[in-house]
Amino acid sequence: CDGKIVREIKNVKIGKKTKILGNYDIKGNIFIEENTIFHGSLKVIGDVFCDKKVKIQGNIDSSGNVKIEDETNIAGKISAEKIFLSKTSSVNGELFAKNGISFKSPSKIQAEEKVERFEKEIDIVDEVDNLLE
Repeated sequence: CDGKIVREIKNVKIGKKTKILGNYDIKGNIFIEENTIFHGSLKVIGDVFCDKKVKIQGNIDSSGNVKIEDETNIAGKISAEKIFLSKTSSVNGELFAKNGISFKSPSKIQAEEKVERFEKEIDIVDEVDNLLE
């Protein structure tokens, strides 16, 4: 395996202020909390969410969506189904997104979706049922 560190794991949540070294294959989703530093590449079968002030020095290859919050810096290419970039995030690499790139903060999009559901009077039970599926 030509000197690379590769770890294959399922859904992952990385806590705040964590430092990680290595390349990871994730068979699910990954949530990286704020102020985390990640040296390595991610290959993800699922979604990638980078909270505020995350630094990744490596590539992100996702079969799902990649969501990048405020003041997050990616030094590598991002390949995904769709990429959501906050206006204050930065990427020093190429972007490949089959279904486009949005320059609207992922958390703002989520808030707008909740307001829309409220305005349409969608019952919270509907949302819980979707989570349980």
